[in-house]
Amino acid sequence: MIIEFTGIPGSGKSTILKRLEGDLSNEKYVFNIKRYIIGFDAPTVVYDLYLLFFCFRLFKHDIEFLSEIVNIVLKSKNSFFHKINIIRNNYKKIVINKILKNKDKVFFIDEGISHIPFTLFVDVNKEIDTYEIEKFINSVEYNNELFIIDAEDQVLMDRVIKRGKEGHRRIDFTQEQLVKKFMQQSRIVLNEIKKNCKYKEYNNIGKIDIMKIKQLLGVK
Repeated sequence: MIIEFTGIPGSGKSTILKRLEGDLSNEKYVFNIKRYIIGFDAPTVVYDLYLLFFCFRLFKHDIEFLSEIVNIVLKSKNSFFHKINIIRNNYKKIVINKILKNKDKVFFIDEGISHIPFTLFVDVNKEIDTYEIEKFINSVEYNNELFIIDAEDQVLMDRVIKRGKEGHRRIDFTQEQLVKKFMQQSRIVLNEIKKNCKYKEYNNIGKIDIMKIKQLLGVK
């Protein structure tokens, strides 16, 4: 089973995953995906090369999915470097999902397949198109468990600004308006995901209730 954590920047996905990892000792739960796939804590470049060569084991529908992603990215107004990075990261999501699928473990993934719409459609250089988002979401076969971490918009904004660029590299902090637009577009994407996907949700306001999260996920 694959449990994907997704949500708007500042929702606390990574923090909650770390808390869960420290609280769940059962060996069937896997949090360190890189170590599971490679077998050790490999440098990022080694991990990326391994995933790159896995392309020879992708099926036709995987290639078609990746091609759809590439077409959307190429039409965006992002910089060339940013486009390459988006394609690379989404390719990794597809490959990781394929490697882990049907394994006899429970994998906790921060921003898996279900997070791809954020990377494709949140673009402060253009207006967001909800029709395109919905069309893309409905074209994807989501077989994994989806766990959404959310909070009120102002809470998310305050957290993002406090963490700054080191915490959220995709956000341009040079202008406050750009930060607001990024967050607004992220909310639109999340609303479309909620409208079109099955999910469980935790509202992360105040102290993290790890017991409630475990109950929602059905783990112990």
